[in-house]
Amino acid sequence: MAEQYPVPSPTNPIWMDLLQGKKNVPLDFLAARMAVTLDRRKVAQGGQEVLRECARDLWRLFNDNARLGVVQRDLQKLHEFLDHGR
Repeated sequence: MAEQYPVPSPTNPIWMDLLQGKKNVPLDFLAARMAVTLDRRKVAQGGQEVLRECARDLWRLFNDNARLGVVQRDLQKLHEFLDHGR
C-alpha cells in the first residue's frame, strides 16, 4: 500500500501561502486548482479575515478528499515544499 500523506493542519501557513501566491505548487486536484484560482481573487480584494476563511475552506477541501489518489499526490507535493522550504 502506498504511503498516506496527512493533511497539514488548518493553521499551517502553507494554505495562506498558496492563496497569496507565495507558494506555487502545481496541483493536480482540479477542485483545489479551481478553489485556489477563485480564492486568490477574493483574497486580493479582501482582508486577513477573507484570507483565513479561504485558507480554512481549502484545508477542508483537502481534508474531506484526502483518501483520493490525486489528493494524495498533491499532499505529497505540499509535504515536499514544507520539508524543503521551497
